[in-house]
Amino acid sequence: MWIYRRTSMLMTVWVLLVSTAQPATLEQVLERMRSGNPAFETAQAAVEVSKGYHRQAGLRSNPSLSVENEEMSLSRFGSLGRASTTLALSQPFDSWNKRSLNQLTTAKDVALARLETRALELELSSLVCQTFSLILVSEEREHLLKKFLEQSQRVLETVTEQVLGGERPIMEQLRVQAELHNIEVRQQQDEAEQQRLILQLAALVGETSPTFLPLEGSLDFFLAPFDSEELIGLLDLHPRLQSESLQLDKSLLEQQIAARDWLPDPEITLGIESNRIEDDTSLVFGITVPLPIFNRNQGLFQAAGASVDLARASGEKTRFDLTSEIHSLTTQANALREALLTHEQMTLPQLRRVNELVFEGYRMGEFGYLEVVESQSAQIEAEIQRQEIMEDLLEVQAQLVSLDLFLKNREKQND
Repeated sequence: MWIYRRTSMLMTVWVLLVSTAQPATLEQVLERMRSGNPAFETAQAAVEVSKGYHRQAGLRSNPSLSVENEEMSLSRFGSLGRASTTLALSQPFDSWNKRSLNQLTTAKDVALARLETRALELELSSLVCQTFSLILVSEEREHLLKKFLEQSQRVLETVTEQVLGGERPIMEQLRVQAELHNIEVRQQQDEAEQQRLILQLAALVGETSPTFLPLEGSLDFFLAPFDSEELIGLLDLHPRLQSESLQLDKSLLEQQIAARDWLPDPEITLGIESNRIEDDTSLVFGITVPLPIFNRNQGLFQAAGASVDLARASGEKTRFDLTSEIHSLTTQANALREALLTHEQMTLPQLRRVNELVFEGYRMGEFGYLEVVESQSAQIEAEIQRQEIMEDLLEVQAQLVSLDLFLKNREKQND
């Protein structure tokens, strides 16, 4: 009891500290995640790296300067002298449009890095939606256990009075106290779980301690059914599918580069030659073209062609996987929603009514404490079972909610 009261007191202080803050909605928490989670800084750094490679691919090769000095002296067969100096500038020529193709390829890498950021956003959004909804469930369970605790305390007060009056044995009082203690222990466990979820949500938004409490939201928003066909119709905006499309474009560009790499780049040389003995200056012009006698990139061209086929197959597989995943999630959610509805409309109302009748009958002396405890325990277990079904449903629904919000947000941005 002392531990529970101390924990409850700490929770009360904590609630009072955060109760003055403005309630945070799901959209506000998601916005905090986008701006505060350090994983986005890492993803943005990867984008900057790819930008650097893209810039490097567009730079031209530097020219080279050469100086050649030629000296010829007298020979024993006659007087022959020659002294010349050649100053030349050579520039590799970027031919066959390979530099432009390299730029386009690295531009795809930049786009792929940006899509990784979007994929990260979708993944973290799913975790935020799941944690957010589970916190709402824990708050609902907190109120429920508080209600059962108050009811057990009233029973304990009645039993205590009867024990003191000699109407009931002290064993009944001890049994009711044990049931009350079980509820208190369950309440402490739920408080600890709620604290864990809150800290998990704080970590997702990039905070070491939560500053977004209390939360404002409705479980009805998370429990609403989704049309799988509507989500499938927006799959072209999914970052995984867009990444596959970009990877195919990149593979096609790499195939073009491989087809042209066997053609070597020529080098153009322009300079002047000065003959100091004959006092003559002449213009020097030259072009160097490596001979592509052997096609040394046949394997690269073959690999590039295979990469194109692989990218096409991977894109089709990704679309199939995403479509199957959406169908699976909606089917699973519908089944869990049906189970929850049955539990709420049939099982719980009956147990609640029985518990009310037993408690009223106990106060009138028609039932004993044992019937009250058993009736209350049955209702508590049924309520907890409802919470567990709802948590399973929310884990599935969170993925659909985050996907729906993300795809529709991307659709608005594209419009």
